[in-house]
Amino acid sequence: MPVQLNQTKHFQISKTLAERIKYMLPGEPLPTVAELKAEFEASQVTISAALERLRRQGLVEIPEGRGRLVVAQASARTLFTVSFIRPLWFTPDYEAVFNAIYKAGHDRHWGFTVYTFADVGSLSMDRALADADAAIILGLGYASPPAHLIKSFNNSRKPIIFLRDKPENVQASLLWVDDREFGRLATHHLLELGHRRILCMLSEPQNPSSSLRMFGWRDALQKAGARDFDKLVVDCSVQHGEDAMEGSYQRLKMWLKAPHPKFTAIFCASWTGALGAMRAFRECGLAIPGDVSLVTSGSEATFSDFINPPLTTVRVTANEHAQETIRLVHQALNSEKSKTEKVLLQPTLHERESTRAI
Repeated sequence: MPVQLNQTKHFQISKTLAERIKYMLPGEPLPTVAELKAEFEASQVTISAALERLRRQGLVEIPEGRGRLVVAQASARTLFTVSFIRPLWFTPDYEAVFNAIYKAGHDRHWGFTVYTFADVGSLSMDRALADADAAIILGLGYASPPAHLIKSFNNSRKPIIFLRDKPENVQASLLWVDDREFGRLATHHLLELGHRRILCMLSEPQNPSSSLRMFGWRDALQKAGARDFDKLVVDCSVQHGEDAMEGSYQRLKMWLKAPHPKFTAIFCASWTGALGAMRAFRECGLAIPGDVSLVTSGSEATFSDFINPPLTTVRVTANEHAQETIRLVHQALNSEKSKTEKVLLQPTLHERESTRAI
């Protein structure tokens, strides 16, 4: 494994100088390179790298007409610079998590750069990490990254935190949610309300998260003594690139018009399916929660309160994502030993008006 960034000499020198700068006045000159070389017993290349890092953080600057570094204005200072790497496409979940992490990092005086990619094959970690101390990767998609990208992940001297979709052969920290628990919590809630014939609806393209949520639903039903799980799965999942809400609405409406098992409740493995299901039920004359109780895996965005009826959800909030992400990045940049973690956030159930007892 390559030497990690926080274990390099220039990084340690930059941290020492950053602590000193806290007690210096804006415009006050730094020691010369020669003085720093003597103090830290380091080469000019090492000192230059440390000073360049301070410059990127906004801690030092060279005023126009002068050739010596001075302390920058306090408003420009950042402790670390983090590259936020994310797909080019838009989703409410990504935006909510991105905004929460940015706010939490900004409150700690972190700086951020944003690097987007259209597909995982076009992702260049050299460019994404060029001016950053660490990277947060939000979503690679479910396609396997090419071998050269796997190599660049594992050879990175700078810490990388994956918020989902970490390839199995990559040595890096992963933060995600306990998907199986989503299905268990939702189904337990419906069982406690007296429901026994509970559908599981899949709306997103085939992916590990939806599958694990379905397994959690099955675990809870099996423990309650239910059988014939296959007949209660409504697979409305669409292809990659298609609109999941529109596709799942169309497929569920066709399923409802054809002969189908009796049911009194539905667990939607994704909120896109919940919105599609609400329209399909409405057009087929089924009321929520009068005829069908509905629980969905909630978005990190807070739209569930604004739908009629407000949706009962199982979710992890964007702020929970943000606080744990910040902790992992801070630990990776400040720990003397390289350490990777796999953290699964535990969801909670938020009961609203889309469910009721039989």
